[in-house]
Amino acid sequence: MSNLLEASNITDRRPVILSAANRPRILFVDDEERILRALQSMFRLDYDVSTTTDGRLVGDMLKREHFHVIVSDQRMPEMQGVEVLRTAREVSPNTVRLLLTGFADLAAIMGSVNEGEIFRYVSKPWDNEELSEYIASAANTGIALAAAASAKQQHAPAAQPSPVADYGEPLNVLYVDRDGRLMHEFRADSVPGLQTHWAATSSDALDIMQRQVISIVVAAVDGKDRENVEFLNVLNVKHPHIVSLVVASVGDSTLLINLINVVRVFRVVFRPVRPTISKLYLTSARKQAMQFHAAPILLRTQQPHRASRSATLLNGFGQRLLSIKTLFGRA
Repeated sequence: MSNLLEASNITDRRPVILSAANRPRILFVDDEERILRALQSMFRLDYDVSTTTDGRLVGDMLKREHFHVIVSDQRMPEMQGVEVLRTAREVSPNTVRLLLTGFADLAAIMGSVNEGEIFRYVSKPWDNEELSEYIASAANTGIALAAAASAKQQHAPAAQPSPVADYGEPLNVLYVDRDGRLMHEFRADSVPGLQTHWAATSSDALDIMQRQVISIVVAAVDGKDRENVEFLNVLNVKHPHIVSLVVASVGDSTLLINLINVVRVFRVVFRPVRPTISKLYLTSARKQAMQFHAAPILLRTQQPHRASRSATLLNGFGQRLLSIKTLFGRA
């Protein structure tokens, strides 16, 4: 478990710059030239900055050369930012992705989590200090992911065992909601290799997690279940390898931005929950959990914003989270 914590508990305030010729590489995508000029001026001293006004070119650009970070605007005429970041994830999964937009666009926020799997969501007009911190954290994460991928490629054995085979038993999924609807909505037995548990409250969830090794948490986060947002926040700080999915009945842009930037959720689902979507997301969550266990370096993408670290650990969840069980023994 120590390797998992070391891989995730890193404070990144400034970019790691090896030399002037080997600076972190960032690609900015925005249809407005003035925005690109402003971003280039702001970051050119610390980074190797490239820009494009056409999101359709991003796939080819990422195939030709590696970028540690890509930052895309959402509202563009030819290709929306969510589509750009989805392409980036497919072509260059180790490039860290950020979405930049001036609109509280619920569809974009949803898409950024469920399609682009972004690292941070940044609102226009941006705060220079906050954006600099986001970029620095993303760049350091991108450097680490690129180095790990290179080392793996150089030293990989001829045959890689399946990570699922390493554990030999189903992964545990914990559903957290007061009325118990989630297990039925997600058709809990629809995905092989998962064993289900249910807790009415976050306190009950911690009791279960002290007895069972939980790899995936599915939690309702609005109405009477709103307290689960804080629970998931603290859970990510202490145990980022536990994959979280959240379910909401209404669209709350502020909540969703918090879930992306602070709670670092894996997927967001709106009710009514469609069977095809629930099965797809549970399957993806299982795969993500196995990847975290097999390659702890990936946990760097789960870092919450630094402002959330100290505050969240002071509440009543902190000490109880220290004793929950994991695949690597007690934390």
